[in-house]
Amino acid sequence: MSVEAKDGLRFIRTPSNSLDDSFENQTEWPRLSCPQANQLALEFGDLRVDRNLQISGDLAVGGLSINEFSRDGNLAGNSDLAIPTEQAVKTYIDNQITQVNHTKAALNGAVEQDFAANHLSVSSNLQVSGNLEVNSGLHTTGAVSIDGNLTVSNGITTNELSVIDSVTTPLTINNTLTVNSAIAASSLRVTETVTAGKFHGDGSMLTGITKWSLAYAHDKTGQKIAGDINSLIEAIEGGHSVRVLMEGNDLQYVTDAENLWIKNGIVYAQNTSHVSVTFQGDVLKFKDDSYWWMVIVSTKGDRDMIRWNVGEHKSRGHTQNKVAIKWFIG
Repeated sequence: MSVEAKDGLRFIRTPSNSLDDSFENQTEWPRLSCPQANQLALEFGDLRVDRNLQISGDLAVGGLSINEFSRDGNLAGNSDLAIPTEQAVKTYIDNQITQVNHTKAALNGAVEQDFAANHLSVSSNLQVSGNLEVNSGLHTTGAVSIDGNLTVSNGITTNELSVIDSVTTPLTINNTLTVNSAIAASSLRVTETVTAGKFHGDGSMLTGITKWSLAYAHDKTGQKIAGDINSLIEAIEGGHSVRVLMEGNDLQYVTDAENLWIKNGIVYAQNTSHVSVTFQGDVLKFKDDSYWWMVIVSTKGDRDMIRWNVGEHKSRGHTQNKVAIKWFIG
């Protein structure tokens, strides 16, 4: 094998018919020193370096020119000229795992997970075996099932809320609870106010609840003051009881509607069970000459009253006038 040294150091293997390889049993390779050479070319075989290899320029590998091995764990250079070390790659991946979108959600399980993102989206089931605390609103289109405590400082909006245990202390809501479907719970305790459009059942177990509500109010000419006449009609058609409150002469009088009629969008109520009374100062008493009196009122403001002596069929008068009325349903 001959050696040429011009601009570089070049090894040339000379063809030979000899079967003997002079380098076959070579145990130490000769040292090469050529200050004038700036290039080393091997046309055949490999280059083996038993000790350190120092390259001052670039290292060309498969068309890429590499000029450094980088220890930068942030890979900030974003360069095709550097190869990151194993430690740099590990540092970069660890940082991405623990700080993806600044969520601090370590895959190996941190003691606390702090999600600064606006939303947590779970396409499948989300199971919480301990307590769940939500500092803002909880919104879901599916079912929410909690085995432990659920504390929400804002509103809950869900199609279905299922609580395995009683809802005495596990369920705490500081604002509003909106359920579009049903609440499945063996016990429900609310310290403030529950607003519902409809309760199912006879309500016999409900305490502290106003069972009568104002459906409609009008003045003595029949002009609406509050509520809605259609709501009153729908309640009557749904089987609700009705009470009417009449006002006049610094007096308020409430009576139950024993009989009800609906015609042309007008509601009529009748009561036939009154006995005449009178005030003496702040004392209410029966009149000495008592009589029955009966009344019919309507949502037009009309009031029709007749009076009959008690114990005999003798008329005591028949009057018709106008009165402002509040109609309550229960």
